Amino acid sequence: MAPVDICQLYAHLSLLCHVFKHSQFTSVFASNPSHVFTVIDSLTYILNNLNVPGLTPELENYRETLAISQDGYIQISQLVTCLSDIILAGKAGLPSSLVFLLNNVIRGLARLPSVNEHARMPVTAFLMSSETREDNNKPQLKVDALQDTVVLRDFIKRNNLLGWISRPQFEETWACLLHLLSPVAVTGNVDIAEEDDVENIEWMVSALRGITGLLCQTLNRAQPGNPLCTCYKNAHRHKPIASLLSSTSGEKLYQIRMFLRRKVSRCECMKEVDLFCVNTERVSCDIGYNQLSIGHLTTQMSTFSPLISSIEKADVESAEKSQPIKSLQGVDTASCLKLLIDVYSHLLSPSATPKTPLMLLNECAKSIVMLSDLFYEKSQFAWMFSTLYDLYLNHHAEDELMNQYVVLGLCKAAAIHLDSNMEEKLCKLLEQSFRSIHIPTRLAAISGILYLLEAAPEGDLVKSLLNFLVDFISRSMDLINNKSTLMSELYLLSVWSLTFYMIEHFQEKVKTVNNFIPQVLQTGMEVVNSSDNNSTTRLCSAVLLGFERLLLVNAISKSESVLLLKFASDRLSLPATHINTHSILGLLVTCMYADISEADENRLDTAELKMEVVSILFDRIRRGLPQESEVITGILPTLMSDLFSSQDIMNKVIGEFLSEQQPHPVLIAKMVYEVFEEQATVGGNSFLQDWVLLSITSFTQRHPLAMAIWSLTCFFVSVSSNHWLKGLFPYVASRIGCLDEVDEKIFLLSCKDFYDGIRHDSHKSQTFVSVFQSAGRTELIYKTVLEAIAAT
Repeated sequence: MAPVDICQLYAHLSLLCHVFKHSQFTSVFASNPSHVFTVIDSLTYILNNLNVPGLTPELENYRETLAISQDGYIQISQLVTCLSDIILAGKAGLPSSLVFLLNNVIRGLARLPSVNEHARMPVTAFLMSSETREDNNKPQLKVDALQDTVVLRDFIKRNNLLGWISRPQFEETWACLLHLLSPVAVTGNVDIAEEDDVENIEWMVSALRGITGLLCQTLNRAQPGNPLCTCYKNAHRHKPIASLLSSTSGEKLYQIRMFLRRKVSRCECMKEVDLFCVNTERVSCDIGYNQLSIGHLTTQMSTFSPLISSIEKADVESAEKSQPIKSLQGVDTASCLKLLIDVYSHLLSPSATPKTPLMLLNECAKSIVMLSDLFYEKSQFAWMFSTLYDLYLNHHAEDELMNQYVVLGLCKAAAIHLDSNMEEKLCKLLEQSFRSIHIPTRLAAISGILYLLEAAPEGDLVKSLLNFLVDFISRSMDLINNKSTLMSELYLLSVWSLTFYMIEHFQEKVKTVNNFIPQVLQTGMEVVNSSDNNSTTRLCSAVLLGFERLLLVNAISKSESVLLLKFASDRLSLPATHINTHSILGLLVTCMYADISEADENRLDTAELKMEVVSILFDRIRRGLPQESEVITGILPTLMSDLFSSQDIMNKVIGEFLSEQQPHPVLIAKMVYEVFEEQATVGGNSFLQDWVLLSITSFTQRHPLAMAIWSLTCFFVSVSSNHWLKGLFPYVASRIGCLDEVDEKIFLLSCKDFYDGIRHDSHKSQTFVSVFQSAGRTELIYKTVLEAIAAT
């Protein structure tokens, strides 16, 4: 085989990713099946060339057995198998960047109508049935084939990976999976296999998982059923910070933080989410605990329409307003839920005969909790509470796997509607779950109590648990400080989420506890400082973002704000490795914008403290990684314009541009351009001209000459009011180190433009001429400048 050009491979895969992200491009591409089959065949060839296992190049047997005319039909099914079992499982030995592209391209190809039916069918199912449809060789998957556990699991895996592309396909898949539960769904008879009939139990459990995954895909943003270019809908419990956007400085802080977010976030939908409202425990866009807030569920119930195309008529939450839901027409989730509730009522009934197997009970409880985000009536939450509570009473208390779903489901239902007679019983269950040695049960209890804290912060149930929760958080902080105690990342994130929520919304309670907030801040700083396995990048980012929200809602004191500012600046002074720079930078910026003018006057004056921090940022530009330096230079112009006088800004920026120790002069040149743009609106062109004339002597003395000419050209172009000349700045900045005829022409043009702006002022024009006369004694190009301006 010929070797694969990696650069071309990345370029072509990236192009295909963009095609599949836009429906118009996808439609044009899919309109020619020959193009589709060519890409599938090429991708199969490339993966074989890269020695990726799981693909069968010999397709003769499949053609003869199944009478399929196109190899692409079999190849796309094999590609999906290879993606799920080999590539995404990390068994192919490919770099993560290539895995990301292959994931999007293969799924995009598999969702095209011409091959989608074959992509959704397991390869083994092809061999089990020789029947095909006459239209385009599309296969007919029989329900009997799904009674094979291996085939069913593969089918469900493919559906979860690819989603569905039309309402008929959704309904067909739904009916196919529901048929496997037909003894319950159709007749109402709980004719369930005995405990020792493991195979039958397994395929019923797999069918439940498939149904749950199918319905959860209706929660996808923008296009339900398409997991490729959309993320699961996520409504956060936190409300937007009103004071943040009510002032100019707050708006600028928000813009800077969103700029930092877009730099580090790989997920497109997370780039535009208000990061100050994000739930601390939410580390991805995948479905999970606390997916939708109680406020969102309440709104959903009041505005529900049976078809998901109109379920989002009046979402009051700002995050959802900014990204409206565009739903696929006609999928009737309401009828699906009603039927499932009947099925689950039979399966979970204490009087079910024969008794429902434990594995199936556990899967039913899990499914109910996951699908509760689709509930649209209070009666459904009441049903969930009564059903899960009966399950809790009639099940073994030692079954922690079951208890984690029971406690979460009960809390979620209680947050919507709770009988006052059940408060004491639920309180005891929660305390018992918090004390469990089973981490998933404690995690479920934390997620459940967050529902209750959001729904009824003044309720009797919450009030009765406040002392217990404060004590739990204090003990958890001690455990986190104990480096020998290993905990899962998700559990730690949930603990921090509960901690920050308590500090923000129950300030009066936590401030009565001696040393509570200082203990939390100190523990958080230790987590960020720690380099052991417990302190992952996501955990550190979540803790730092929690600190930022506490600052913005004024939940901590002025002295504690200064403590966080000094902590962030100290962290940025460390070497570039092993530091979460973007998150630390975010905390630093938030501290700078927070009101700390009255903080600890005996230490440092506020202006001096802020100038010290800016000096640290400039030092970080010199010592940091190129990506870090790019981000810092991107935010410094806005940051300095809000904090310092024009004189201080110009002195700092021009001094840095002149520095011989600066390893990133192009980035500094771009910052000079942005600062000049900002200062032109504040002090006018005359102010900038004075600074240019004050500095050009130093620029003409730079060595080598190419560097001096490049610096002066950047300077003159930045101060120009000629938009045609300013449009050349990106090109000029890219010409660092070059000095040929093009560079000389642009330099002369920029000099003449600057001189034309000061010609009317004899003092300024004379200063300009004298500087170039002095420099022209050693370099001819400066004499050429004088000749050019004399000729005009």
